[in-house]
Amino acid sequence: MAWADDPVELFIAQVQGSARMTTPSGEVIHLGYAGNNGYPFTGIGSILKQEGIQGVNSMPEIRQFLQENPIEAIGYMRQNKRYI
Repeated sequence: MAWADDPVELFIAQVQGSARMTTPSGEVIHLGYAGNNGYPFTGIGSILKQEGIQGVNSMPEIRQFLQENPIEAIGYMRQNKRYI
């Protein structure tokens, strides 16, 4: 079990299905996620595009936008009903 201090990184890890996490002691742990809740997937990029957000065409740009707009990010991330 692990905790993430960045909700955007947690969201991306879950959507991508894997991530690397660095523990406070410096150990790198590889995480894999293969579950789902049965709801359809909605890509965050299409959500942002539909909202008229410009300049978020790649995952690094999406990550940066979400991290720079944490309040709005929660609402955008929740629109993907598959996100737990």
